[in-house]
Amino acid sequence: MRVLKFVFSHSIFAAVCAAALSWQTGCLINQAISITVLLFIFFSTLAGYNFYWIIAKKKSITTISASFIQEISSYLILLLFSTLMMLYLLAQLPELWFPSLVSVSCTVLYSWPLWKSSPKKIPPSMGVMKTFLLALTWTYVTIWFPLAGKMLEWTPDFLLHLLFRFLFMLMLCILFDKRDTEADLKSSYSSVATIFTVKQLQLLCNACFLLMLLVTFLCWKTNSSLMVLFSNLASVAATYLLYRLSFKPRGYYFYYFLVDGLMLFSALVTFITHKPFHF
Repeated sequence: MRVLKFVFSHSIFAAVCAAALSWQTGCLINQAISITVLLFIFFSTLAGYNFYWIIAKKKSITTISASFIQEISSYLILLLFSTLMMLYLLAQLPELWFPSLVSVSCTVLYSWPLWKSSPKKIPPSMGVMKTFLLALTWTYVTIWFPLAGKMLEWTPDFLLHLLFRFLFMLMLCILFDKRDTEADLKSSYSSVATIFTVKQLQLLCNACFLLMLLVTFLCWKTNSSLMVLFSNLASVAATYLLYRLSFKPRGYYFYYFLVDGLMLFSALVTFITHKPFHF
């Protein structure tokens, strides 16, 4: 159980999910994604999240002590290792230099509220922007990274895939915001769940689900792909189920395994319905 907790708390599972979604991107738009790119996405996600956890833990203390260094030592080791692996892989992927700078900038911007001395100095609108920024960053990494350097046409089909991925990631981000509502209110941090009323948040979520279904239908009408249809419908159904279950208090693994696992589930459905599996 300690090993499992380590995998989730250090975002190793989230990094696997990022790589899985990136592979799914290639399947959905019929582009082969190299294992080198998938490994780079895995390690960049691992580095980004462990950096964020270190900053988040630093926020709760005033001075850096030996006990604090010991507490974050595993995060530091993973951050160092994943950063070195990123640089090694990036040397083989020159087309990803600029996208990487963009994603690093998004990570720093997302963690910006943690750098402020007082949460009360942060504009409430930043809470909403933070949620949308995180969803946009995940969309950017899992769609743009695997396709960087390829001949990409901004067709209606591609734009629909892009929109669906963003809505999917936005729903996952909102689920985590809902979980943290009470803690954010106590610490004066703003988020989508603290700024919007319960009814407004429900309207936003329902709008996202309806848009996801509409995009799924349009994708199917555009390319008549049953793989895309089944993958998207399964993602919408599973996300909606967890959304309904989140109305009651849930534990650690509900969010870090089931909610995060929606990304892996979506990729697995694509894998099952995808015939020519290759890198």
